[in-house]
Amino acid sequence: MFLFRFLWWGAKWSFATVFFVGIMGAAGLSVFNAAVRGGEYVPVPNIEHMSITEASEVLAERGLELGGQNNMPNDQVPKFHVIAQRPASNTVVRAGRKVYPTVSMGPDLKMAPAYTNMTLEEAQKALAVTKFSLGTTAHIPNGAPRDTVIAQYPPVNQGVPHDGQVHLLLSSGPSTQSFLMPDLTGMSLEKAVATLSNLNVSAIPIQVERDGVATDIVLDQTPEPGSVISEGQKVYYKVKKSGTIAVENIWREISVEYLVPRLGNQVDVRIDLVDKNKVRDTKVAQIMAGGSKVSFPVSFDGELMVECFVNGTKERSIYYEGGKEPVVTLFDTASPETPNAGA
Repeated sequence: MFLFRFLWWGAKWSFATVFFVGIMGAAGLSVFNAAVRGGEYVPVPNIEHMSITEASEVLAERGLELGGQNNMPNDQVPKFHVIAQRPASNTVVRAGRKVYPTVSMGPDLKMAPAYTNMTLEEAQKALAVTKFSLGTTAHIPNGAPRDTVIAQYPPVNQGVPHDGQVHLLLSSGPSTQSFLMPDLTGMSLEKAVATLSNLNVSAIPIQVERDGVATDIVLDQTPEPGSVISEGQKVYYKVKKSGTIAVENIWREISVEYLVPRLGNQVDVRIDLVDKNKVRDTKVAQIMAGGSKVSFPVSFDGELMVECFVNGTKERSIYYEGGKEPVVTLFDTASPETPNAGA
């Protein structure tokens, strides 16, 4: 009898033990499967152009996390805002996943060099060999010689975008006398030279090549008559010289003419002017019809290079020096910067 009860008791507890172990095993398997599967599926929100803080909040609302960020400079997206993301927006992932952002650190800046105490011409040369460009200039009375840089913006060692502008404050010299610009138009060349000499301005005659106009007579002027000018200011006047009257520091006016090649119905045309100081100025930049003509006047001092680009490739250059005939160089548009044989 005792043996029977002992066997029954052992069998009952063995069954309970197996049942308990089975329940615990099933529970563990369920937890393991849940851990492997992750949470519910959710679409990834678009966090591009959001600040890092806002992006983190938006992801948390979807049950996602902000992962480690990749930083890079960017001129278009504000600093500490998201440029791109991985996975992309609308990708369906399980809750709990991380979304990795690429974050803007703002523009890639360079330090502004010092231009103070340079002349304007020296500052233009220094700017020409950088990716900066000359912004606005202004004059105020100052003890420094005229056209000396006395201040700049941005200041020295402040960050400036690579293609940014540097603005210069120039000296107009010690306090100068102001007066009204006289009317030179129609005046003889000799009288115009004497008039401007008495005003103590920087007179710049410009030799023009026009048919049907009188020689040694002022044809045009800048500034206009009646404008307020001051001592040392540049005054330009145009004249067709006969060669009998000597004039110093004379400039030359030419007419730049360019026939657009017939390379298609629409051609991207750019014409740059490069002066003797290697300062480049884009005069024309537009889409034009093949076969159309570009024509405009330009004045220069000493020498000038005219460079013509078609669809981004230099097609020709025209070099002017003093009163000499221009030198034209044609380039192989299939191989940029390579002159054509026999050009």
